[in-house]
Amino acid sequence: YESRPLQGQSNNVANLSLMYNDHPLALFGQLDVQYIGKTLSKVTEFYHADYYQKPQLSLAASLEKSLGRHLTIFGKFDNLLNTPSVLHTNHGLIVGRNTYGSSYSVGIRYSN
Repeated sequence: YESRPLQGQSNNVANLSLMYNDHPLALFGQLDVQYIGKTLSKVTEFYHADYYQKPQLSLAASLEKSLGRHLTIFGKFDNLLNTPSVLHTNHGLIVGRNTYGSSYSVGIRYSN
């Protein structure tokens, strides 16, 4: 008999979002922190050999500034902590590790 969580289920999930909005300055900012606890990633046919993803902490930010009625500049920044995705067995053997790095998106938006 083996007891385990459902595949894809984490033992803990927490999200925190801080937002700033200044209407007179037409400025908006947001900072997001997400924690995902140990997660059952893959169920195997072998007893106590399932794959789990180690806990992850991620940080993201976004900024937006309106320049007049039609123009907006923006920036979105993800995975600022370069958090890797690490898979391991119940016994701690690491079976996979992916590091995706940070991603950034900066641009100008025009709307009628």
